[in-house]
Amino acid sequence: MEIQKTIYPVQVLASSYQIAGEISPRSNPSMYVNDPAVLAIPIENATVVPLMPDARIGEMTVPVETSVPRDHIHVLLVANVDPSGAALRPKPIRLLCFTDTYAIRATFHVPTETEANEVFNMPGPFYPATNAEIFALRNLAVEIAGQAELIFVNKDAIHVFHEIA
Repeated sequence: MEIQKTIYPVQVLASSYQIAGEISPRSNPSMYVNDPAVLAIPIENATVVPLMPDARIGEMTVPVETSVPRDHIHVLLVANVDPSGAALRPKPIRLLCFTDTYAIRATFHVPTETEANEVFNMPGPFYPATNAEIFALRNLAVEIAGQAELIFVNKDAIHVFHEIA
């Protein structure tokens, strides 16, 4: 008997590339991306787009499974996941976060007693965030900007963050 896996469209934002494709995690995507045994996220039907304006290669469609090391991912957008299924904690805190490439304005969900400066002290590395807006901080080969109902932010990619109203 074969295990039934759900296919989720994904978009990976890293500092130098963007990947769109599909994942088929063995469990809830929120739990899967934080599973310590998962060191790279396998993506099927991937399209890889270099983000450097002077890249010597262009967009590539990859006919085989592409693996992205978790520690290189800044933001992971997973479609067709209801935020209620993302293990959200009860207290919402709206933050503006900066990686070396992106500004991310989103609502993070933390335990009730957590203060804004403690948001990224919880186990991770990926934190679910809702009502997200993402903006590029530098010139990229393609436009990166938009909104998403649910994203997963890699706490190790965050350089600076602060609470916003």
